[in-house]
Amino acid sequence: MSPLRPDRRFFDRAIAMLEDQPTVPMSPGCVENGRTLLCAGAAVIAAAIEITHSQREREAFERAIVAAGGSRLFYRAIDALGWRRWLVAGAIRPNDACAEAERKSRMIARLNELTDEVCGESRTMRAA
Repeated sequence: MSPLRPDRRFFDRAIAMLEDQPTVPMSPGCVENGRTLLCAGAAVIAAAIEITHSQREREAFERAIVAAGGSRLFYRAIDALGWRRWLVAGAIRPNDACAEAERKSRMIARLNELTDEVCGESRTMRAA
């Protein structure tokens, strides 16, 4: 399988997923009140899976990543997508370094920065 080029759609979808969550948890995510919440890195991978495969496969990934609770599944998914590991690690490290109260806003901002770095144009720039 040839590598899947990181696409603006993946970042936009991941940002929308984080905006829809009440909070953004530490990596890789958690289940809160029966709902799976993802960290920023897992959201990017989940968005790519949803866009390139299906919502059902995205939901299976979400359950698996939260149940695994570690980075091994992250890296397996990144490798399967053919992405460089720094792409998702660029979201994971800052995600886990943020205080809970500011994590959601900071990670949405970070994904916008990654969009700019990887795709050349951020969501904020396109909205203007």
